[in-house]
Amino acid sequence: MFEKAPNVAAQLWLRAEHTRHLGKGLGETRSYPAHALYTEKDEKGRPIYGRHAALKAMRDMANADLVKLEIEWIGQLERVIGAILDT
Repeated sequence: MFEKAPNVAAQLWLRAEHTRHLGKGLGETRSYPAHALYTEKDEKGRPIYGRHAALKAMRDMANADLVKLEIEWIGQLERVIGAILDT
């Protein structure tokens, strides 16, 4: 899933298994393991999803291990997509 908010770099959310073959040097990443979902609570003590809310509605990504990659230049995005397509 592609995410872009004002004043923030673009983000690309990927299933973790798609990132194993990307190699180093493709940008800043952060891991979002499935086991960490709903571990944080809101101010009323209710569990919260802990990821971008749009992911919750995506059947293939909602409860999967994910990696968020910060996209800084268009060539970086092209390399990531190309690497995924080559698998």
